[in-house]
Amino acid sequence: MYPRILANVLESSQRSVLVLGPRQVGKSTLLASVAPDMSLNLASPRVFREFVGYPERLERELLAARAGVRTVFLDEVQRVPALLDVVQLLLDEHPGRFRFLLSGSSARKLRPGQANLLPGRIHVHHMHPLLACELGEDFDLDRALAHGTLPGIYAERDGELRAADLRSYADTYLREEVQARVARIRLPGGAEVATQQSRGIVDEERTTTPNPEEIPIQGLPVNLTPDQQQEIASLIRSHIANAYLWEYRYLNFFLARSTQVALDWLIGIAEPITISHYDSWFLPVVPSARERKAMIAALETHHLIQLEDRTKTISVTPKGREYHQWRGALPPLPSTSPGPP
Repeated sequence: MYPRILANVLESSQRSVLVLGPRQVGKSTLLASVAPDMSLNLASPRVFREFVGYPERLERELLAARAGVRTVFLDEVQRVPALLDVVQLLLDEHPGRFRFLLSGSSARKLRPGQANLLPGRIHVHHMHPLLACELGEDFDLDRALAHGTLPGIYAERDGELRAADLRSYADTYLREEVQARVARIRLPGGAEVATQQSRGIVDEERTTTPNPEEIPIQGLPVNLTPDQQQEIASLIRSHIANAYLWEYRYLNFFLARSTQVALDWLIGIAEPITISHYDSWFLPVVPSARERKAMIAALETHHLIQLEDRTKTISVTPKGREYHQWRGALPPLPSTSPGPP
């Protein structure tokens, strides 16, 4: 286990905490290291069934527990958001009796307005993949640029396995969140309509971000008036268009700044260039050949560029241009940043 900066925060305070962050960043491992007196993993089907229909059970069990039970760890609390109301009740009615360690992986289920985030009662922390200072001597720039620093993926020594793990992670986690977000649309008045086409749209292999007006909407209730159908179709299109931006937000977080600048530079060139041309232009800014290679590998891994093996040329893909247009241009790197020839 790599030492995490947030561990010092948890040790220095006895306040209840909610740790938010993507899956597999180490939230559960970190909070379990505090040695809680009681732990509930809501990802367990058995535990989930016990509390989803009767969240008040948590209050009953804690008040009946022995006096030594103080620190309580609720893992994946977003699966049963109603438990947050029970936590608030216990903190308000029994101040100092319990300390809660909560972890949540779904920003969709725990965003303000949809869940009680216990303002003023707990400290909220956001946990990210490993930092260079947390990795210490095990930090490898090439590995971090190409495949990120999620602990489980970063610890894998085989590069091909890391790439496969990262693809699986993105497919399983990001698409699951997107599908859940667009699968049902809430109408004025509180009713919900299922969008039957949403799963196919987010599952298909895509190279372009669609114009929302071009997305066909099917499966709407037949008893709706034309105006209601048009209103609902507009809502669905809006949600689907937002879903296509999730990966771009992920790339903003994942790609190092030097890699982003390399993409900007490649887009500024009208035609494919050779790898040696790229190397010569970036040598003054990025002296390390390993880092220059890792920058290209990261862009290729996410299909923002394409490498032609026969001609040894680099070209920007349609996806790369769409991502660049959505993200906007970056300021150049300090000193002698390269520009289009």
